[in-house]
Amino acid sequence: MPKKIILLALTCLIFVSLNLYAANISVMVIETGLNKESPVNRYSYMWENGLLDVYFENGHIVSNSPILKLNVKPANGFPEEVLRDYDEAKETGMDYFAIAIIEYPSPFKVSLRLFNTKSFDMLYELAFTDAPTLPEKDRYERIKKAIQESAGRIR
Repeated sequence: MPKKIILLALTCLIFVSLNLYAANISVMVIETGLNKESPVNRYSYMWENGLLDVYFENGHIVSNSPILKLNVKPANGFPEEVLRDYDEAKETGMDYFAIAIIEYPSPFKVSLRLFNTKSFDMLYELAFTDAPTLPEKDRYERIKKAIQESAGRIR
């Protein structure tokens, strides 16, 4: 009888430990098309909070870099302007680096890019156009739903 209990306990422990992995993700929001002296737009905070919320709700460890302002949208792929933040994320043990590039003025177009810090590969890219006529709560839910797709690429 004790052997069965020990075997059952070990089996349960194995299955529980398989689901304990949490990825480390660094997120960054980039605003483009705005004056560098202007305050951070509320919409940018919605994206930053959405990234933090969705990844955390999926069981990952998340940190963020300050919101960056650029005059023009960076080309496809990895923006050179965030290389320092990427290197810092990699050095501090982050597994992934997610960037949301928001094009202003309205209507807002967002490019969400997810990179693997080990290989520098872009794992996911999403082009998102917002519906500015929706109430803020509905807009935030749409943002979180769009981010959820990228969370599925994290292993």
